[in-house]
Amino acid sequence: MRGWRISRQIGLLVIAALLLLIGANFIVTFVGPPPRPAPVLASDLVDALKGRDLPDRPVVLMVRETAPTVFVPRSGEKRRTDYEEPIARLIGRPPESVRFATAEMPHPGPRGEAMPPAFFGSFSAGVRDESNRWLVVRSAPQPLLTAWHRTTLTITIGVALLLALIALWVSRGIVSPIRRLSEQADQAYLDGKRGEISVNGPPEIAQLAVTISAMRDRFVDLVDSRTMMLAAIAHDMATPLARLEFHVAKLPANVRSQAEADLAELSALIASILGYARGQQRLESTPVDLVGLTRDLLERWDRADAPIRLMGAPQAAWLHGDRLWLQRLIGNLIGNAQRYAGGGKIDIEETQGAIVLTVRDDGPGFDPALAERLFEPFFRIEASRSRETAGAGLGLATARAIAEAHGGTLMAQSAPGRGAQFILTLPRAANIQP
Repeated sequence: MRGWRISRQIGLLVIAALLLLIGANFIVTFVGPPPRPAPVLASDLVDALKGRDLPDRPVVLMVRETAPTVFVPRSGEKRRTDYEEPIARLIGRPPESVRFATAEMPHPGPRGEAMPPAFFGSFSAGVRDESNRWLVVRSAPQPLLTAWHRTTLTITIGVALLLALIALWVSRGIVSPIRRLSEQADQAYLDGKRGEISVNGPPEIAQLAVTISAMRDRFVDLVDSRTMMLAAIAHDMATPLARLEFHVAKLPANVRSQAEADLAELSALIASILGYARGQQRLESTPVDLVGLTRDLLERWDRADAPIRLMGAPQAAWLHGDRLWLQRLIGNLIGNAQRYAGGGKIDIEETQGAIVLTVRDDGPGFDPALAERLFEPFFRIEASRSRETAGAGLGLATARAIAEAHGGTLMAQSAPGRGAQFILTLPRAANIQP
């Protein structure tokens, strides 16, 4: 069924359900016991009222003696005086000493006889003896589940379980290719065109895989062309910028410092654009100790006016990645905490299959509604671009791109007045020896 269309598989499930229901109905109707107990013959009732034992006949009767007052039928039974005289005649007692009540209309006797040949359902019959006591014979109360109910319930449960197994088999044949397609699409996001998207399953899902693969290729080509164009523009700007720096050096001192500051800002902008473009490229994969890398960066970026402290971390936390770009990612988070918040602290912990690095700064925080916009290229919270907080707004965009290229995530959290928190999650590598 792997190559069948989804509509064909669902149609097969419907047909199987109908066939099973028809078969179950046939079994219950023609093989199972009747839906109601066998009737009580009138002759057996007469013998029971005479006080005789009936051990050799499969009658369902209960005999009991009541108080010598009145005959009391069971709830739901109505007295039938038209049957009392024939019963009295058969047992040889006067009609006023016989009572009969039933919950169902008995079947009429042959040729219109008043006495029916059998009684169905609930009934009570009584005869009063010479001592004015009543001998009462009642039909035995029916159990909640009769043999017919048990047979029907068993067949129904069996059919339901069989249908559930068939439905599970069909649904797995449909859902499993979709799940594999989702996993391959997620991996293809990280691998680019190198990631293969190919699913064996229903033709509709196979065609969807082809469409997603083609869309992925077009998206990768679009991103690559945009990145190449961005890098080319930034690279070409470097040459005239170098000439401007040469000419600025010849200016008088009173104007040269201002021009050099403007050129330095422009150079930093170009460097950020080139770094962002390079961050979109494929990375090398080598064993990297994230704890050791973070300690090295903290020693290198140590500032007395904006200290960053490593509060908690394991001895080592290994992953597969590009050390240079991981250094750029964490360095960006450290630099932001120093530049905009005056310092902070870092925690590193290992969870099931992941390494979580959290940077908490000592700044004023930001509006939580802006948490995702922080990672958009060229977005800045500050309304002005002062030289004290100079930047192109590409640092966090580059950091998230590097994190996602390593199969991880980078998120921001904050509340106004409580500082910002950046959470980096990367897949942990197992069985790496330092």
